[in-house]
Amino acid sequence: MLPNTDTLLNGRPMLLPPMNSTKFALVFSGWIACCLLCLQPAWSQSLDGVWEITTLIDNGRVIEPAIVQRDYVADGKLMIRGPQAQLLMPTTRQLRQIPLAVDAKQSPPKINVALTPTSGAHGIYLVTGNIAVICLATHAKPLPTSLASTPGSENLLLTLQRVPPPSPASAVPVAAPVAPVAPAPQKEYTDEELRKLLTGSWGHQDKTTTRMTTLNSDGSMSSTTTWTDKFKRIFHSDVRSSGSWKVQNGVVIATITTSTDKNLRGQVFSYRIRSITDRELQAIDQNGALRQEWKTPR
Repeated sequence: MLPNTDTLLNGRPMLLPPMNSTKFALVFSGWIACCLLCLQPAWSQSLDGVWEITTLIDNGRVIEPAIVQRDYVADGKLMIRGPQAQLLMPTTRQLRQIPLAVDAKQSPPKINVALTPTSGAHGIYLVTGNIAVICLATHAKPLPTSLASTPGSENLLLTLQRVPPPSPASAVPVAAPVAPVAPAPQKEYTDEELRKLLTGSWGHQDKTTTRMTTLNSDGSMSSTTTWTDKFKRIFHSDVRSSGSWKVQNGVVIATITTSTDKNLRGQVFSYRIRSITDRELQAIDQNGALRQEWKTPR
């Protein structure tokens, strides 16, 4: 339960000054960290278990719970078992395994999230009872010395609440499909005209990723997805894929044959071109969403 105006100090009410949600989350996370620091024996407690992310602060910015589940972890939970963590990916709703290295003999204990030489993080953590606080920084930054994420620190601070593990038979809710949108194209192109216009390298960026895709004239393709979001740079490695592509009745069909993400192998993606020039395109993907891409110079 969060502290409020009914919190007692020496038997008397302690009134907290009004503050917005961001300041409150920062103050409360710091309050929890201070409480944990006073509990030295708790440092030896294990991180094993299922944890709910109650607060996530990225570089001093509080991430709302709805955004955590939409963009970071689909169910808002982390499962840790020894040298491995597991989370549910928001987009594919597939479970992802992440290697961990924990040194509980240090004071405070240290944690290392090991993915690839260019991703992952190191940090410190504290556990007491059913509460854990983890502070992480990318390997390019020094190891955090305190459980804090202030603006400019580039640290990621997670406050976790231990929960019972989910039942193996529990079903994962699937989001309802988005109704397709089918706007009329600005100009009709033949499949051959589209193939010529599409050949080359294209970029697409959203809030968390940058994706570069190269469509070759021989029908082969390759793509690289990099994470622009701090949380995903730590917990997700870059994805490299290759396969084939074609244009059929105005629809681009791409088939992934090899990928560093095993869940993408064998997947088929399609999108209908809405408009295209030699510099950019707009398309409607298979889920009915509008996507915009830009063409990179050769």
